[in-house]
Amino acid sequence: MKMVGLNKGHPPLRVTIETEPREKERFPVSSTVCETLNWSLDGNRLDPRLSEEQIVSPEGSAADSFHHQIEVQLKAAGKVYDFNDFKTCVKKSCNGHVNVKEMNVDDFSKWEDGSSKYELRKMENRPYLAKLVILKAERSKYFLYFAKQHNTSDFEELHFLKKSMEKGIQLPETNTTARGVPPEKKADTIAKLGRLIPPNRLPFWENLPTDKNSADLITTQEN
Repeated sequence: MKMVGLNKGHPPLRVTIETEPREKERFPVSSTVCETLNWSLDGNRLDPRLSEEQIVSPEGSAADSFHHQIEVQLKAAGKVYDFNDFKTCVKKSCNGHVNVKEMNVDDFSKWEDGSSKYELRKMENRPYLAKLVILKAERSKYFLYFAKQHNTSDFEELHFLKKSMEKGIQLPETNTTARGVPPEKKADTIAKLGRLIPPNRLPFWENLPTDKNSADLITTQEN
């Protein structure tokens, strides 16, 4: 993350997210992106002295390099029995210069779909993440700017939120329960792992929350 400029007061803070287009990611831009960024900007959750804040990953190099470092540690570990083993591998990557934040259930919020069907229907050449390389948000503006190439000042506006969102975006309630996995999936996993891993490493799998209504994410894609 690169942060540029320190000014007095509360300037029109901008957040820029830059990445490389991915051919297989044919997903429309989620309203949650815009809602989260605007909630952070208008609520002064980001440092108000900053005139610009950028999250940059040119050509995907930063993410790809980091993932490779994790793969190196996974191979070096030989056997990864549970989530704690995985966290250890992540911490050891990049010569140990990694801080791991384990996400809890209440770290996730129940964001509603704030997109406007009317705005989406009238949109020409609807942008998809596969083609975008830059997303930019500015304080007090309830739309995004986007570009399809790097090193450009030519941005298009992306309007797709409901008008009601312009009255202010509030942080929604946080999740209180885990999604859970299908009970039969958990039972099958424990039965298979029980023959392969030490008994003292089974608690992670035995304590996985379950929900009979949860879909198997290996075969089903959820929104």
